[in-house]
Amino acid sequence: REDKVFHRGNAVGTLELADQLLFLEAGAKVDQYDISLQGPLTTSNVNITGNRATAASAYLSPYLLRDIGSAARAEARFTYSAWESDEDQPALPDNTARRVLLRLTNGPAYRLLTWDVAYTGESIKYETHQETTSEVLTASARRSITSTVGLLLQAGYERYDTGLPETIEDPRYSAGFDWTPTPRTRLAATAGQRLGDETYGFEFRHRTRLTTWNVTYAEDVTTSREEFFV
Repeated sequence: REDKVFHRGNAVGTLELADQLLFLEAGAKVDQYDISLQGPLTTSNVNITGNRATAASAYLSPYLLRDIGSAARAEARFTYSAWESDEDQPALPDNTARRVLLRLTNGPAYRLLTWDVAYTGESIKYETHQETTSEVLTASARRSITSTVGLLLQAGYERYDTGLPETIEDPRYSAGFDWTPTPRTRLAATAGQRLGDETYGFEFRHRTRLTTWNVTYAEDVTTSREEFFV
């Protein structure tokens, strides 16, 4: 654009430090993004909109993976991430975050009943000295009713402290079913309660010889920062 050159990059890698036990994942990305949804939007720097900024993100994530026989698989992961922008008055200030993930899932020994228990805790510190924290604990299970139909259940608790006077916290639960008539087709639907409101989920996948179809509806809690690490 005019007399400027914008650099773009995206790199990610995983190193196995101990055989089938200890791993180290790292990644970094730099690109240009629209600053405000209320301004002119573009997907490139060809048009000079005045609504573009360079944002860079990087993360480092050591984690443990361990199979407990054929009964379960355990995962423990710590992630340190950083985000910054070259915008003079950013809508999202530069920040760093620490995230902990603990997960226990079923192993191949479970066929009729599959399950997953996970805890995620994250703390984000902004250069404006604001700090936000979140904690999410969920337990999910699927019970086979027939060879093609299964019952889906989920329960948990989540807490979000965004620095406002009121902390958002509430239990959550949902129930539903999935139907897999063939290995190429799956339909799933759930309904429940989350953060004091009704919540729904839907998924349909189908694959033919020449096409792949996927329709998904989901309701989740996310932030502008998370979108840069997808």
